[in-house]
Amino acid sequence: GRVRLTGTSESSSDSDYFRFVASRTGVVSLRTNTLNNNMAAIEVEDSNSVNVFETEPNDGIVSGAFRVQEGESYTVRVRAKTDSPSAYAVDMAFRQVGDSDGNGLFDTSDLVRVMQHGKYRSGEIAKFEDGDWNNDGWFNEQDFIVALQAGYFHD
Repeated sequence: GRVRLTGTSESSSDSDYFRFVASRTGVVSLRTNTLNNNMAAIEVEDSNSVNVFETEPNDGIVSGAFRVQEGESYTVRVRAKTDSPSAYAVDMAFRQVGDSDGNGLFDTSDLVRVMQHGKYRSGEIAKFEDGDWNNDGWFNEQDFIVALQAGYFHD
């Protein structure tokens, strides 16, 4: 699914918090947008307060992706990077692990697609669409293990 978080962080000491529980194992892509030319920073932590994702708007990093585990809760913190207000819109989209073609299913069409991309054990950096389903930057057997262990493969 998709969600948009909106609000205004008045300063770097004013944070907005959002919480969600992953209904499935997969990857969440996130992109922050400014509504007033002052980009907000985003931090995402799991239920153990481990940082799983962070933007750095001062360095131009305003988007990315992170893995989520079914049943795990996550907290999204949004705050201004300066003492000026930051009006923001954060777009988040979930993709089921293995669903490289974006049709909502992990099936043989995804396996064919990722193998055609040619990044399996190639040493080339891979994205989710290329088969990097564990979000480590590579496409190898660990990605198949993660995807198949999630239990959503349809043949």
